[in-house]
Amino acid sequence: MCGEEYGTYPVIHAYRYQPSRSFSRGIFDISEVTVNGKLQKFELNPLPFQRVARFMAYISPCDKDKPFLICVEFDGGNGKTYKWYHRKTEGDKWKVYLGFTSTQSPRNVKTNLGDLLNRLRNVLGLQECNVITEAEGIKINVSKTVDPGYFTTYYYESTVSKKKYSIFLNKAENDPTFGFFKNTHKANTN
Repeated sequence: MCGEEYGTYPVIHAYRYQPSRSFSRGIFDISEVTVNGKLQKFELNPLPFQRVARFMAYISPCDKDKPFLICVEFDGGNGKTYKWYHRKTEGDKWKVYLGFTSTQSPRNVKTNLGDLLNRLRNVLGLQECNVITEAEGIKINVSKTVDPGYFTTYYYESTVSKKKYSIFLNKAENDPTFGFFKNTHKANTN
């Protein structure tokens, strides 16, 4: 499944491969990786990849058939580890990317993905791409308030997705600094 990797600039998409919920083990093995029908080769960690929880291939939305970064998430039983690969040339050879560690998840490196894409753009022949994010924001009414120690819930209805989001609001006087108060608006987006 391919979709936007929200929170990246420039906008980056990712193909995500993971077992379905009905797959009881939650992990799988990968014996080969192909891009446009061509078998890919991985440095230092030749295939098969075993105990994979998730496999992600990052792309520019304007070059959907040219991944520039791959993340293999492993589940070794004692927690998750990550192996990152990138290409330094066009072709089928992937090298270990040392810019991210084995403990950094895709969520932890999200803000660095755009810089990496820009560095590899010319080398990999990726075109410039000005795509607007598909991310939808939630509008919070900052003029709403409640008495200290109380809370309320109000709703925001998205004009894009037509979903209603409940927003929990409470007020604390002792948190920031004496003499000030803090209103907290928190959206329930599940």
